[in-house]
Amino acid sequence: MNPVDPSHLEPFVLRESPRVTITRDDVLVQLEFTEEHRTIQIIHRDLIRMIPGIKNIVQDLKPDWETEFAIFNFPVTGMDLNATVFVLTHVDKNWSLRSRRRRRPRQSDFPILNAQSLTQLAAIRNVAVRLELREFLDCTDFIISRKRDEQRIRRERTQ
Repeated sequence: MNPVDPSHLEPFVLRESPRVTITRDDVLVQLEFTEEHRTIQIIHRDLIRMIPGIKNIVQDLKPDWETEFAIFNFPVTGMDLNATVFVLTHVDKNWSLRSRRRRRPRQSDFPILNAQSLTQLAAIRNVAVRLELREFLDCTDFIISRKRDEQRIRRERTQ
C-alpha cells in the first residue's frame, strides 16, 4: 500500500478494513463495527473536537492527543452504521433550535433531518445520544416530534 497523502484525507472514511498506513501528523479514531465488519476512521482533529462522546474519551486516554500522534480503536455495538455515517457527515452543520431569529423552529429549518423516515431518525437519535451531540439531538427530537404529530393527524383524518 502506498503512503497516504494527508492533504487528500477525508474527515472520516468508511472502510471494509482499517487503513494500515497513517502519517505521524495524524490522529486516528477507528470506530469498529464488528457485526458489519466495517470500520469508520475519523482522521481530522477538528471533527473529533465536535463530538463530545469521542473527544472526552480520547482526552482521558491521551491528554496531549491534539498535538501528538495517536491511534484509538473503539469497538462499536448498538449503533447503526448508516446512522453513524449520517451523523458524522452532518455534525459540522449549524444544529440549533435557538438560532432561528426569534421565531419558532420549523421542519424546513432542518431539511436533511426532515428527509429521513421515523425509523432512520430513531437510529440517528441513538447515535446522537451515544456521541453526546446535544444540539444535534435537540433538532432530531424536534423533527421526530413533528413527524409523529403529522402521523397522528393523518390517522385521525382517516378514521
